[in-house]
Amino acid sequence: MPPTTDRTLLRVHRCRAGYRGTAVTPALDLEIAAGECVALLGVNGAGKTTLLRAVLGLADVVEGELHVLAGPVGYVPQRHTGAPGVPATVREVVAAGRLLQRGPLARWRAAQRREDRRAVAAALRDVGLGELAETPWGLLSGGQQRRALLARALASGARLLLLDEPTAGVDVASQRLLVAALRRVVADGAAVLVVTHELDAVAAALTRALTLTRAGLEPAPLTPRTSSTLADPPPADPPTAAPAAQPVLTPRHGGAA
Repeated sequence: MPPTTDRTLLRVHRCRAGYRGTAVTPALDLEIAAGECVALLGVNGAGKTTLLRAVLGLADVVEGELHVLAGPVGYVPQRHTGAPGVPATVREVVAAGRLLQRGPLARWRAAQRREDRRAVAAALRDVGLGELAETPWGLLSGGQQRRALLARALASGARLLLLDEPTAGVDVASQRLLVAALRRVVADGAAVLVVTHELDAVAAALTRALTLTRAGLEPAPLTPRTSSTLADPPPADPPTAAPAAQPVLTPRHGGAA
C-alpha cells in the first residue's frame, strides 16, 4: 500500500468491517486522495455497503485501521424516504446538510445564516438544480432527487463523498447530469467513493475502479466511453410529477451490500 500523502482523505489498512465483532468484509487496503473518483464494484453481499457504513461510523472496524482525514463525510443514499404531511422544498432538503454541522443555536446568528444560504446556493448550482430550489421535493424526478442529495452532501462542507448506487433506476439523461456534477466536484478537490453495479453509467467521472472480492480489493478496468457519451449533459430537465410522499431529512442506511 502506498504511503499516505497530504492529499489523502481516506485511508483503510488491513481493515475488516462488520457488526457486533463479526467481520463482513475481507481485509481491505485502500487510499483515496483529493481529486479522485473511485468506483467500488462487487456482487451483492460482498460488503460494499458495510465498508461505506464503517467510514460513516455506523459499522465496526473489527480488525485493522480506518482513518477519515477529511473532516465531515458526505453521504448520498440510494434512495430518500418520504413522510406524508412533511412538505419541503429542494432548498430545504439541501439546507439540512448544514444543520448536521452546526450547533443548536447557530442558525440564529446572522453571519451563520448568510454562510448557510451561500453554501446551499453554491451546492445547488454545482449539481445544476439552482432553478429548482423552491420546487417541492415530491415533484422532482428520481434523477433530480439524487442530484439534490449530492447537493445536500456538498452543502455540509464535506470533502469526502460516499455515494450508494447513485444511478440505480435513473434514466440516461439524469445519469449524464449526475456524471457532470461529479466531475465538477472532483475537479474542485473532493474525493468520491461510488458503490455501483452500473460501471458504464459513471465511467466518465471515474479515475479508477475496484472490485471487492473474497480476497480483498482488486483493480477493475474502466469501461471505455467517449466524453460525448456521458460527460456532456443535456439541458436541465424540468420537474416531473412523483408520488405525494414527502422527505424525512435524515438518510436511511442499509445493511451489508
